[in-house]
Amino acid sequence: MSILGILCYYWMKDVANTFSCWESIVGQALYRLVIVDFLFIMLGSFFGEFLSNVIGTKCIQSLGVPEFDVARNVLDLIYAQTLAWIGIYFSPLLPVIQIFKFFILFYLKKVSLTQNCQPPRRAGRAAQMQTIFIAILFFPFF
Repeated sequence: MSILGILCYYWMKDVANTFSCWESIVGQALYRLVIVDFLFIMLGSFFGEFLSNVIGTKCIQSLGVPEFDVARNVLDLIYAQTLAWIGIYFSPLLPVIQIFKFFILFYLKKVSLTQNCQPPRRAGRAAQMQTIFIAILFFPFF
């Protein structure tokens, strides 16, 4: 959230005063953020979960199978949702791109969860984080 706050401050202060068509520059930056976020989530699923599974089962058995990190995945969704909310104003097709991204990531994470990960040992941790997630979701809506 702090990164997006700094970006919004930069866009409103420097870019808006320097360029006459600053809305298109902000829209282009948001498209780039969405594409880079998508690539890093896909690479994180491959390198973070698939390779950890291969290394934990084939090479170093003491590491074991990685756990599915619910909190990290929820924060990734909140970040992507925030980009979509900000992008509605500056790039109208960004929410459509986000919908396709969410469909692809849902099935990628589903396959990765069933093939590479084990359930978290502490199931109640996500329930403890619910208040924090709701508080974090408040800021994009504000």
